[in-house]
Amino acid sequence: VMGTTIKAKAADGHELDVYRAEPGGRARGGLVIAQEIFGVNGHIRAVCDDYAAEGYLVVAPALFDRVERGVELGYESDDIARGRQLRAGLRAVAADQPAIGDVRGLGLMVGTELVDGDGRPDGALVARVIAEAAERGLLLLACGPQGQVVRFIPPLVVDEAQVDEAVGIYAESLDKALAAG
Repeated sequence: VMGTTIKAKAADGHELDVYRAEPGGRARGGLVIAQEIFGVNGHIRAVCDDYAAEGYLVVAPALFDRVERGVELGYESDDIARGRQLRAGLRAVAADQPAIGDVRGLGLMVGTELVDGDGRPDGALVARVIAEAAERGLLLLACGPQGQVVRFIPPLVVDEAQVDEAVGIYAESLDKALAAG
């Protein structure tokens, strides 16, 4: 059993890819496989195909299509090492900065949740940080239900020096955004 990639449309009109694997006969049930951080990669497609072989209709929507179409992150040691380096660098910034309420993520997709003085999500601060970082050449994304998370999604080819540079630019941008209030 091998699935195929189809197109689906979200309620807001956004079109995204969906990997769909069908059983050989009547479906025993249906499954939605939501990838965590690596995209609909070869492993996720294989999982879908395995469940389809067991009689299930399986879909895996490409949830990252809203940000970047075709995202397929690897499980290689270099990818994992750069992700750990990025999280460690951001946690070091967070240790000295109470505006960072949390650092979370796996692999190379990492986010910092920004909060106000009362610990409430601060989407306005995120917007200022992203603008400051862009002026310094670092592109970041906002996410979270209140736009309170700064998301880092570097390319798989990012090297150690580039991660360190990105963390430094982020720290400077956060300081500048906080000072601008």
